Amino acid sequence: MRFLNQAQYQITGIDKQKLGIKIKSIRLRLSYNLADFGQLFDPPASASNVSRWERGLNIPNKKRLKIIADLAGITVTELLKGGE
Repeated sequence: MRFLNQAQYQITGIDKQKLGIKIKSIRLRLSYNLADFGQLFDPPASASNVSRWERGLNIPNKKRLKIIADLAGITVTELLKGGE
């Protein structure tokens, strides 16, 4: 990751669509709806935000990526680039 500033970052070589599919798979495997999954984060993510991640429109910030990876029992690198 190349950090632009504390609020923004850029990740290169990431297939946002595949990442979204992985996030959705993790959420469904854990039996969370969009709203409840969003409540796992501090600050919470809205259901629409989670939906945007899953559709590959946005990428969660690094703190949220770490939480998602931890929930799946994988590393952030595996979440971003590897298989689940």
